[in-house]
Amino acid sequence: MDHWISQYGIIGIGIIMFMEMVGIPFPAETTLVFSGIAWANGTLDPFYLIPIAIIGHVLGSSVGYGVGRSVGRLVILKYGRYVWITPEKLAIAEQKFQKFQSAVIISAKFIAVVRILIPFIAGINRMPFWRFTIINFIGTSLWVFTFVFSGKFLGKLVLQFEDELKEYLWPVIGIVALIIIVILLIKKIKRPESPQI
Repeated sequence: MDHWISQYGIIGIGIIMFMEMVGIPFPAETTLVFSGIAWANGTLDPFYLIPIAIIGHVLGSSVGYGVGRSVGRLVILKYGRYVWITPEKLAIAEQKFQKFQSAVIISAKFIAVVRILIPFIAGINRMPFWRFTIINFIGTSLWVFTFVFSGKFLGKLVLQFEDELKEYLWPVIGIVALIIIVILLIKKIKRPESPQI
């Protein structure tokens, strides 16, 4: 992810935001966190980073809305499995959406698969596009700000404690790995042997 950001920059981040919302599995939250870290390092400018991430995500959501509105529920159920949309997921999301439209659009941004489903469902349910766009923009902005600023905070911590991390990181990893190995060995020893026939 760090390589993608360094190679394609802010435009690459916008593309990832767009692609995830049209159903192509990209690690969007991870991208935003790494973007925040790059901001903390001085690599990316938040003046461009945040708007481009929001625009990419909103445009991708608009495509999902358009597909839901134009082709409807049956086609999405037929081909949805190719973009992680199962009948069960669609049914649950539809039920929630019909009760709490605005709240679902905003809160769904923070749930990986659900945020891809919601634009389709908004289109299927013929939610006015202008209303969907406004609420979607609010939810997207909150989501982007949350993960980018989390990344910035994490990046500042890494810079602040860089020397300590370099000194203690590998010993800590070694200790954790040793503990895991010991636990697995204990479980294997305690496991009763299956009776011989």
